Amino acid sequence: MGGAIAHELAVQLEAQGMPPRHLFISGRQPPRYHPRDSAVHRSSNSDILAELRRLNPRNNALVESPELAALLVPIIRSDYRLIENYRPYNTPVIGCPIDVLAGRDDPDLPADQACAWADYTSASCQVHIFPGDHFFINQQRDAVVDTVQQAFLSSLTPCTKG
Repeated sequence: MGGAIAHELAVQLEAQGMPPRHLFISGRQPPRYHPRDSAVHRSSNSDILAELRRLNPRNNALVESPELAALLVPIIRSDYRLIENYRPYNTPVIGCPIDVLAGRDDPDLPADQACAWADYTSASCQVHIFPGDHFFINQQRDAVVDTVQQAFLSSLTPCTKG
């Protein structure tokens, strides 16, 4: 959901004359691939837990801890409700570079969809594939930080006197 929010914010900032310098999208398909028939938020608690396990088998900790599941499932359900009711439309092209971060084994973001973010910018679009699934950031934190840092450094404009 964070990628959809970041993209919408970038579109709004640009429309108000405050274009962002860079947009990073992690684990999110571009608007034209937004699923419109998903209803996870209407599922039972056990079905939501099954969906989380589908995204990453390490999410079994929620199943093994009913107390933790009781705390987190309502929050997760709300997140799903927000993203499943989101309807992107008439998405304008933005002028800043987009870097897409994706897990090689993410069942919800195949490489072709990650690459399709290029259609939403008039600048460059780079796709970075990391080992892992939808939650690759948890295991690839250092590599992700390095990637983001390099992208920021390459977009800096040096100041000159004169």
